[in-house]
Amino acid sequence: MTLRGSGAVFLLLAVIWGSVQACEGASLKKGEDRPSELTTLLNMKGSPEATQKKRATSIRIKVLTDTAQTLGFQRGFRWRYEQIYQAADVRSLEFDRIFNFGALLIKNRVLPPVIQWADKAVNIESDDYATSVEAQYRIVRPARIVSTPPSWRGYLMMDLEALEVAPEIYPTSGEENKTWRSSIEKGWQEGVEHACDVFRMNMDQLVAEYRGMLRFKMLTDQGLVSVPTLAEGNLGVQVGENVLNINQKTFRITVPAAFRIVK
Repeated sequence: MTLRGSGAVFLLLAVIWGSVQACEGASLKKGEDRPSELTTLLNMKGSPEATQKKRATSIRIKVLTDTAQTLGFQRGFRWRYEQIYQAADVRSLEFDRIFNFGALLIKNRVLPPVIQWADKAVNIESDDYATSVEAQYRIVRPARIVSTPPSWRGYLMMDLEALEVAPEIYPTSGEENKTWRSSIEKGWQEGVEHACDVFRMNMDQLVAEYRGMLRFKMLTDQGLVSVPTLAEGNLGVQVGENVLNINQKTFRITVPAAFRIVK
């Protein structure tokens, strides 16, 4: 896959954005069915006994509001992010084909550096001195040794844990129920919108890093950047207190990739 051919990436992105374009108008419209998890949150209530022991003081209302907004935000974020990720996962074969990091490995062990490209730029050094460039390439992430090539899933998957609330925080009166429900809905909506933003940022990082590695390959083919040198050592049999290693080898990048002048 060449850098020019990476237009397939953007075709795939268009498909994915079509699946998540609801993010732009993620507010629940009047009469629209709520997600079951949101309905559960809205209907949470404390025990009847607690009603007689607690009053809706200003402090408790603030705690109730903050807790409900945080809970709604986390659950809304998780709900929406999982939806978006599933939209990508159903196209996993396309993702695997386009973001094939394994094909880019150097000697099957080294992940290429990420090279960033910038267009024409002018830098004003002082009132009487300036520099300009037609294009600029910069190594923004060096090559590194990996045991297995990365996957697009590693960029897009997230470990989403939601806040667990102690039952005594739940609303126990009509006034508290009203505060709880409005705060849950506000937090939920903010979480849904944030999930869309985070997914886009994760996708942007995936595309940028993969294209940066493709760019490295293009520049090495042109002789403009060197390939990192991987040194290998063979330690043979190594014995530890509770371990026996057979044919142990070491790997080290001794010379990193660097730009060079083509003469």
